[in-house]
Amino acid sequence: MLKFTEGCDFAGFNVNFDLRFLIEECNRCGFDFNMIGKKVVDLMEMYHSMEPRDFKTAMNFYCQETFKGKEILSSEDINKKGVKLLSSMINKYNDKTFETREGVVEKIDNSIETLNRLFNRNNGSLDSAGFIKLNANGRPVFTRGKCEGALVSDTLLSDKSYYDFLTIKSDLPADTKSVIRKIYAKAEAANAKKTPQQA
Repeated sequence: MLKFTEGCDFAGFNVNFDLRFLIEECNRCGFDFNMIGKKVVDLMEMYHSMEPRDFKTAMNFYCQETFKGKEILSSEDINKKGVKLLSSMINKYNDKTFETREGVVEKIDNSIETLNRLFNRNNGSLDSAGFIKLNANGRPVFTRGKCEGALVSDTLLSDKSYYDFLTIKSDLPADTKSVIRKIYAKAEAANAKKTPQQA
């Protein structure tokens, strides 16, 4: 038994994420550890519930615009307000510094290149899900899954069943499947052009 957890409740930022790993690892090692009778306070859930991070909150923070109750905005209103919000955010953060996830401190400017690099979670991705990115040599690689880091073209050519799974059976977004099909078709065409000596 895990004596140190007896009678304990848990609190932490996104703590449910950590608890899943703790429970799996304990049970893998033969300890029957579960959450029965234990209470959890997820600080991230509290933060997001009490300090909403949505469009209306952003408009209030950056543009000092408030909304009445559950006011529903038309798509035209959202587009106009979105442009205003973008302008206000750029003005607020222009020339400020920002630390990336990798720990690099960069200066923010209002160029689309800088904003895309710093604030696009899927920057460098070839698809909206961020499942395929270009590596340092400019070649598409998988970012996760069983083939993480592997070249997409080489993987698909050597394992047609994986190609079929990704493009037919998986729940990947349509644009990801489209990118996979294009990479595969290009790789197949290049492979067919090779002479017998090169193959």
